Amino acid sequence: MTYYPDTANLYPNATSVTVTTGPTTRAVTMAEAVQQLRLDDIDEQNPYVELLIDGVIGDIEATYDLALITQTITEKFPCFPSGAGALRLRKAPLLAITSISYIDSDGATQTWSSSEYTSGTYNGRGFVVSKVDYEYPTDLVIRPDAVTVVYTAGFGATPDTVPRPIKIGALLMIADLHANPTNPVRNLPQLSERFLQRYYPWGK
Repeated sequence: MTYYPDTANLYPNATSVTVTTGPTTRAVTMAEAVQQLRLDDIDEQNPYVELLIDGVIGDIEATYDLALITQTITEKFPCFPSGAGALRLRKAPLLAITSISYIDSDGATQTWSSSEYTSGTYNGRGFVVSKVDYEYPTDLVIRPDAVTVVYTAGFGATPDTVPRPIKIGALLMIADLHANPTNPVRNLPQLSERFLQRYYPWGK
């Protein structure tokens, strides 16, 4: 069966977002965390500090839909957009599109030629659109993972490429967790949120 997306479906939502190749280093280094925590004897607390770093970075990336260090993302969509719509990619900042494929009505996987689409960013978020004089493929199977977009995202490959506001926010959160391990209830915004607020995906 040939699948033609609904004309109102200008911006289909991703049905899954997976990090298929993770970063090769942490966005916040152990040395930065140790300096923030003012620890005298770091050897005994290494595993716990690493746990705090990984937990905070994971929370920031999930909350703000960010890829801090360069990584490969795979997103699935139920269809291509209709008309002049776009595939809006979840993780930012977008670096490059690796491939776009889809499952046709016969169940075969097809690759959409990179000569027929282009990518860009809007309000800090990446997107894919068909080029002028080209259209989105229409012979799609009806299933939630009919379209697959593989791309790279991140601020860079090393910790020094991560924006300073994100670094400061992460270090504040790490220090807060280290000093308050009992998970206290808070209602007022924290200072770390002020540093990270500019990166929040408002359309989320």
